[in-house]
Amino acid sequence: SAWVGIYLEGRGSIIRNNIVRNTGGTTSHGPNVETAGIITLGNGTRISGNDVIDTVGVGTDLGRSIRVVQASGTLVEGNRLTSSSPATPGVGVSIEQGSTDVLVVDNRIATMSSGVYFFEGSTGKHRHNITTGTAQPHFGGTDLGNNY
Repeated sequence: SAWVGIYLEGRGSIIRNNIVRNTGGTTSHGPNVETAGIITLGNGTRISGNDVIDTVGVGTDLGRSIRVVQASGTLVEGNRLTSSSPATPGVGVSIEQGSTDVLVVDNRIATMSSGVYFFEGSTGKHRHNITTGTAQPHFGGTDLGNNY
């Protein structure tokens, strides 16, 4: 796919048990494009049990496996996020644009620049997320423990 695998807008939505592969890598939207395996906009969303594999940013931009945008009260749990290329910068779970009270729990993240990242203006808690081959396992939010 070009820049996003699954895009969902709306309150109280559920994105569960999907396989999203090979998102990004094309310049059809320009030379530098942020990509996402899953993007959700809307409060109270649940993102659970998904496999997101090889979300690749284009040019100088990042690939984000799961991107939570303006989605307060969202739960991100039990997902498996991987990249087969350690040279490609990416974020496993990206909480952005004023998303508050987001919970990120029990995810597995491999070969990314960052595992769980709460960008400025976003809040939430994270617990029991395990990373490997990830330079920055977590940033921002409240660390409730057992994040590696």
